[in-house]
Amino acid sequence: MLESSYNSEQLLTLATVTGKLHGVNSEERLNLLKKSNGSTLEAINENGKSVKVEVEKVASYLPLHLISQIMTKNRDEALFKYMLSGIQMLASFYAISEENRKIAEILFDGPKVDQVVNLVIYLLIVLGRYRQQLSEGKPEPLLHSALVACSLNLLSNCVFKNTEDVELMLQSHPKVDTFTEVVFGAVNVAVYFLQTKLMSQNSFCIIKNVPEEQIVHFLCHQCEASVQFLQLMCREKSFRERLLKIKEHGNKGGALFLIEAILKMKLPEPFVGCPGVVAAVSRMKARVLEILLNLIDSDPSFLEDIAQSPKSMTLAKSIIIEVFELIRTGIINQPFSKNRTTICPMGLLQLNAIRVADVFSDDSNFQSYMTSKFTELFAATFCIYLWEFLPILCSSDFPQLEEDATLKHSIFLSARWVLDSMTMSFSKTVNPEVGCVPILDSLSLSKALNPEVEIFPIVNGMKQSAYALQRSAFFIKVIANLHCFAPALSQESQKKGFFLNNFVTCLDKDPSKILPGFYFSSGGEKLNNLLKTTHSMLNHAISLTPHILCQDDMNIFRGFVDDLNSVIKPLLEIQVQKEKDYFLKKEKEKGKGVVQTPPSQMRRTGTSRKRARTIMNDEQLTLIEKALVDQPEMQRNPELVKMWAEKLSPLGSEVMAPSQLRSWLYKRRQKKAALAN
Repeated sequence: MLESSYNSEQLLTLATVTGKLHGVNSEERLNLLKKSNGSTLEAINENGKSVKVEVEKVASYLPLHLISQIMTKNRDEALFKYMLSGIQMLASFYAISEENRKIAEILFDGPKVDQVVNLVIYLLIVLGRYRQQLSEGKPEPLLHSALVACSLNLLSNCVFKNTEDVELMLQSHPKVDTFTEVVFGAVNVAVYFLQTKLMSQNSFCIIKNVPEEQIVHFLCHQCEASVQFLQLMCREKSFRERLLKIKEHGNKGGALFLIEAILKMKLPEPFVGCPGVVAAVSRMKARVLEILLNLIDSDPSFLEDIAQSPKSMTLAKSIIIEVFELIRTGIINQPFSKNRTTICPMGLLQLNAIRVADVFSDDSNFQSYMTSKFTELFAATFCIYLWEFLPILCSSDFPQLEEDATLKHSIFLSARWVLDSMTMSFSKTVNPEVGCVPILDSLSLSKALNPEVEIFPIVNGMKQSAYALQRSAFFIKVIANLHCFAPALSQESQKKGFFLNNFVTCLDKDPSKILPGFYFSSGGEKLNNLLKTTHSMLNHAISLTPHILCQDDMNIFRGFVDDLNSVIKPLLEIQVQKEKDYFLKKEKEKGKGVVQTPPSQMRRTGTSRKRARTIMNDEQLTLIEKALVDQPEMQRNPELVKMWAEKLSPLGSEVMAPSQLRSWLYKRRQKKAALAN
């Protein structure tokens, strides 16, 4: 228990004082302590009275006091604000401990370390069980998210220097299993609040005079910091083994629930144009995919255990659907990437997604489901015109380089943002002459409430060529996994050619429905292009072997291409004959008797090129060619094509439809590609 001279009211006064210190750095704090004789701070409390606070005693008693508050107080806004001030206060003590020997002896004493760890565990238990009515516009979700992130930061950056040290401590802590279970639950609730805020906006988590975008930025920042902590912990083998030992992936609030929740997170229209929010969500998805990969790598029976539980199997299938959508979206967005300016690192989202697809496609429990979900995407991808297909999957000069990043989270900045934004008070309640600073004025507060200054991504470089080759290799491996036949596969997949037959069936579907924005041909031209793209991919696979792609995967992929060719070539011959017969019939009906070559086999002669260009006169051609210098991928942007069609129409003899301009742009690009080769 606390000594009588340090009751709750006096501790709350110190929390208020510390609240004024959370915006200054460690050196300034030390200077303030020196002004107050190194161990005492003086401040004016809420009643206007001058009080003195002995820092060393409070540093000693604070962890137990905060634990008692968790146990006895209602789980409401007042408790969350108090606990956040307390966590902030502890962080301040750790910050000055490097140059204050007495404070260091108090904080790093074995029993005191255990008290702080217990404080974090009890706080996570409360935060993991917290729920709020969605109809309420109260700010508790901000406090909740900040508490989760700050308490985990307290462990990994204050009590210990990194997550490796946290894991070493946990191995001998009596509540280690409790921590392992509750930490995912607490982060999951914070993620739930973020998603609810994204979808509800003005009806959830409202703070007067604080813009919606800033609230979302703050929630993203806190959630990502918490997810990053879990990502780093899951890189530790002992933590993963303990997580798997207690079969946590099947429990409510567990890892799979968190992974699914983050992967399913969607951004509504108002936030699609916010680079910071888009990047934070992308990085979180990349992080949880890495967590999943690490868990699978740690236990060969991980996926088998999931398959035995209907509840876990449903979660896994939901995750597969989201992975599919990430890969599909990544392929769709590639043509734009050369013109994109990446403001914030997006994380290794696409690379991790295809790695997860590789793992699931190699497991007999999921192969049939993977085939049903991914085959149409693969078929559509290989139907992309060769000149667009090659830079996406067969090039080391990949146009878009994903960047990984480490988020630098600050307890002081986070607490400062949420506490100051909630109070919006500009009264001076501390005496700067005795070692404290006044609360921020309105201008400083407005500057502090800008979440952009709180995000400090540290880019971890990866060579562009290495990234491109790895991505291509995993794409090939997924196809090889689905194509290979093994006795242990599911009954449906035991049919030889199960994947191949599904692939061929999907060729009859419209690929533009699954990959909108690309230009696809049809009939014999489509089949002919398919043979070219698969052959190019095979040549690329050979170049990746054995340094990036193993020989077995390359051989299986070669078998897929050979089997596909044996099916497609007869179909191509039939299709060509059908087209010839069709035109023969048309010519006979016209009474001309002249055999014309089907469009799918037509070479682009000088006459056909002239026809393609005569939709525009010289003035129109000059304008569009100038525009293409700045917008070389114009054909991928429907709005831009429509705008230029409308702009060019008044300059010609007839109205130009957007489809005509788009067709002209594609033919122009094909011609340039042919000349380049």
